[in-house]
Amino acid sequence: MKIIKQLCLATLAAVCLAVGLIAVVEADPGGRAWGYGYFTNKGQFTGIGGQVIRGGVTPTTSKAVFINEVKTHLAGGGRDGTGAAFIIQTMRGATDHSLPTAADVADWEARINDPAVTILLDKFLYSWNSAYMKDFANDDTFYPYDDERYSLIFKVNGTVSYVLKQDCANPVGDFAGLPQQSNKWTLSATSTANKTTADPGDTITWTHKLTNGGPDATDKTVNYGYKNSKGLGTGSAKPNVLPSGSSVGTTTFTTTHVVSSADVGDNLCRSTIASPKAWNDSAQLESTSDCVSIPLRWTISATSSAQVGSVAVTSAKPGDTITWIHKLNNNGPNATTKVVYSDLALTGFTNGWASTLLGANTPSGKAAGLMRTINGAGTIHTVTQDDVGNTLCEKVRYNHTSDTNDADGTGNNSCVSVPYNYNLTPSVTTGASNAVEADTTVTVSPKVDNSGPTKSKATNWQLTQLIVQPSSGVPGAAGGDSALAPCAPGTYFQGAGATCLNLASGTNTVFNTGITSLAASSAVVGDVVVGTKLCFALSVQPRAHNSDQWRHSAPVCLVVGKKPKTQVHGGDLAVGKAFSGSTPSTSSTVQTSTSVKSDNTFGSWIEYGIFATGSVTGAASGSGYAGISGMASATVCKASKLSFALATSNPNCVNTSPIGAYKSNRSIPDVAANFPIDVSTPVLGTNDLSDQSKQGLYTSGNLTLNGGTIEKGRWLVLNAPGATVTINGDIRYTSDPLKSIGEIPQLVIIANKIIINDNVTNVDAWLIANGPLGIIETCNTGSLTYALSAALKLTASKCKDLLTINGPVMAKQLWLRRTAGSGIGPASGDPAEIFNLRSDAYLWASARAVGNGRVQTVYTTELPPRL
Repeated sequence: MKIIKQLCLATLAAVCLAVGLIAVVEADPGGRAWGYGYFTNKGQFTGIGGQVIRGGVTPTTSKAVFINEVKTHLAGGGRDGTGAAFIIQTMRGATDHSLPTAADVADWEARINDPAVTILLDKFLYSWNSAYMKDFANDDTFYPYDDERYSLIFKVNGTVSYVLKQDCANPVGDFAGLPQQSNKWTLSATSTANKTTADPGDTITWTHKLTNGGPDATDKTVNYGYKNSKGLGTGSAKPNVLPSGSSVGTTTFTTTHVVSSADVGDNLCRSTIASPKAWNDSAQLESTSDCVSIPLRWTISATSSAQVGSVAVTSAKPGDTITWIHKLNNNGPNATTKVVYSDLALTGFTNGWASTLLGANTPSGKAAGLMRTINGAGTIHTVTQDDVGNTLCEKVRYNHTSDTNDADGTGNNSCVSVPYNYNLTPSVTTGASNAVEADTTVTVSPKVDNSGPTKSKATNWQLTQLIVQPSSGVPGAAGGDSALAPCAPGTYFQGAGATCLNLASGTNTVFNTGITSLAASSAVVGDVVVGTKLCFALSVQPRAHNSDQWRHSAPVCLVVGKKPKTQVHGGDLAVGKAFSGSTPSTSSTVQTSTSVKSDNTFGSWIEYGIFATGSVTGAASGSGYAGISGMASATVCKASKLSFALATSNPNCVNTSPIGAYKSNRSIPDVAANFPIDVSTPVLGTNDLSDQSKQGLYTSGNLTLNGGTIEKGRWLVLNAPGATVTINGDIRYTSDPLKSIGEIPQLVIIANKIIINDNVTNVDAWLIANGPLGIIETCNTGSLTYALSAALKLTASKCKDLLTINGPVMAKQLWLRRTAGSGIGPASGDPAEIFNLRSDAYLWASARAVGNGRVQTVYTTELPPRL
């Protein structure tokens, strides 16, 4: 467009064709229309022809000089620009009659640069000439003209193809111009390594690419390969061949190099080479080198591992011996160039080990590989209970970390956890059996069994006391695991009819393996009704290493019961004597229990004396425990004012020495001998006590004797020495006023066994059991052996009524079965049985003796007066 504009300005023509000037004739000289312009077709040539380029062209054989000069004129425009355009188009073969485009110029330049084209300077004889159309048009044309002139002669493979006069740049001769170049190609190459840095032992791979950029296939054989530089030296090789005729595209090949220690500190470079490098350039092509750095370096690392025996572990338990294995390594690739200091860091230990152990310097020059193994006492540890819950860790610390870094480094932290592994089972025991009296103190002993191999975590515990009403069930009776705390509203041991109290507690208690006993606690049993259950339970939380729950023991319950008391009024208690004809016992003891409430003692007592061939324990003589307050600050001696003792056993009544051991030759009076029976003796019936006509001596076999009233002046003696007599109703003497000894009523029962049913509360009679067994049982338990177990055991609701026996009692065995009395408060000393030796028995017996004609004094005992 620029050329056209300049041409238009230069000619001041009326018409300018912007799309190119179309010629009307071909460029073939033989077909030329003489005198017509090449571009503008303005008519025949007139006037004298002028120079195509006014100054001519430089006489040169250099293609580059020639090309540059023509292109300069073309860019300058004007007349010389038209001449340059004329030269370009005619040198291209005169086939294009348009102003040259950039592609045209490139094609023209390529034709000249074809190696087959050469430029000569010589005279040339020609027949056709071109010239500037002087005075007619800013154009050029051909015309016939014979001449010889000094010229630039262009040959193709030695044959003239184009000629320019040197002095005017006029094309001359009958030539078709320079031929279009064939097989134009140019090679390019790259070389790329797979690493930027490498270490000894690494393999470096270069990828080489040789590319034919065309536009044509090669027309020569190309040899290609690689070239080394820098650390690889100056060697090269071109073992590969790209054949002539290879099409446009890329050929790839690789080369490798294994890095050795000799390469350390160098850069290893390699490029791609090929020759020839283009269709018109036989020189060698070389790509840019790609380099890999082999640095002089080393790095330090450390590894730590733990094992028990030969087995790697991450957890352990008390008793295990852990061995840590520590290694300090030079990762290379080179030997160290500095001293490396290393030691150990330990955490989690509670046995007083230092935080750093086994420090040492490792000298420089250590080759790649293991530098140091760290072992010794500090790397072996036997796990104890103190370690439980901790994580025991060891690691290596070192300095320097590499050839370029003086910082501290650490290896992996090799840790072994010692986890809690335990299971707690709480329990309690009491210092009492399954029954306890009201208003007494019970000792409760809690303990915890840790069945695991480790101690426990910090544990909460609570000792709980439950007071359960007689008619209510025990809440949480089976114990168990729960998120509920033991003793608070809505918690584990709460329930209807039960009161829950915290007796003792603790926090942050650690239970070692096995059984741990906690401090015993004292629990006061209130003055509560019989049948109340007093229960104790121990609870711990957390119950195990894997649970935050509470664990509650099954409550241990004591039933509040009573210790029945017996009272003997109006007489003595003597044990160890025998019926006539029997051998007395030399070790018959009196042993009864007592109840202590607020330092007041309640128990069984005898109004007068106690005689025992063995010891006397518990029972008080001389009415020692009588009264609603019992005996304050009781001692053995205070309760034994009328308890007989031999002078050799305890003459001065020392509380710690036994009372009793009083022996005599006296026997039990033989009452039966005074009422002999024979076959004619009448038999007493079941209801005969109520038959007022019945009086006198009777006998019987086994007999259930219903109660009744013995009216005044009436007496009955039942002598049945081999029989069992069961009393099934109250027997009472008349309550009418008596005016004489003869009106005193009396009943004497002599039998082998005398059994009193539980509905009976009063027996006015002499009870004499002198048969083979000689048993008196104050309440019928149904036991044939008189040993009580299972359902036959006494309870507060069984045999619960007070029994009063008014009259002498003599027996080989006396089974006291009543459970009445022993209440709370003022009733604490109330008896279950009262044996009352009233004076009417003495008076009646005295009257009987007088009536028989004589009074016999057997023995006399002086007793202190009772006011």
